[in-house]
Amino acid sequence: MIKLSTIILPRLEFHFLKEWIDHYLALGVQSINIYDNGEFPVASPDAHWLDEDVADIVQGRQKYRTSSKNLVWDKKPHLNYFDEVPYTEIQNKLRDISNRYKEVSIIPWVCGVNHNYGYPESQKQMLISELRNGTDWFLNIDPDEFLKLPAYDNNLHDLIKYEKKYNHFYFGQFTGERRKVNVPIENLKVYKHFRAGLNRKWLCDLSRCKNFNIPHRGLMHNLNFENPVEKILTKDEAYFIHYKADGIDK
Repeated sequence: MIKLSTIILPRLEFHFLKEWIDHYLALGVQSINIYDNGEFPVASPDAHWLDEDVADIVQGRQKYRTSSKNLVWDKKPHLNYFDEVPYTEIQNKLRDISNRYKEVSIIPWVCGVNHNYGYPESQKQMLISELRNGTDWFLNIDPDEFLKLPAYDNNLHDLIKYEKKYNHFYFGQFTGERRKVNVPIENLKVYKHFRAGLNRKWLCDLSRCKNFNIPHRGLMHNLNFENPVEKILTKDEAYFIHYKADGIDK
């Protein structure tokens, strides 16, 4: 079994989830948990974009604000939050997705309702829960990231079969242009620069990965545990494309 879990701000993702789900089911993912972070973004007190060395950059983005303040993620106010769409309609679309795909579960994960963590701590706590309770292969990837496996016939099961001595894989990334509603990702540009280490994502076998060391930050990109046998995949073997969220180019 290959399982994928991710966390979403529904206003940013509801137009694009079906394409993303179809992509990962085609790669061989058999179970997808989508954690719904709610309508209104809440930041952790120690969120990395509040650090002094990046706070000025984040504050400079406010002039590109696209929506009303309570809907906007303060790290990325320049994105398209589709505030013309009632949130009830967005929730209905999520329910339709859950009903359409037997492999997909939508899990409420709202700060102040289901937990008391702002983002990104809410993402970290989601991952901790999955790591501690899981027994299958687990893929950590975001809803704007599309994995490609050219050396393994674009099949995660082939990757696991041919690289069976490993219990942990890392994927580097290319960056794509901004997503647009009703524009397939195949029609979007992918930039040539490959980043092997920065913001990488991972796949691990939770039946063989035990005693996780949970860092203060960075769990999304680095996983530490007892007796890792890891492979850092090259861009010729496997990679993901991070397509920027719909919004204003600064």
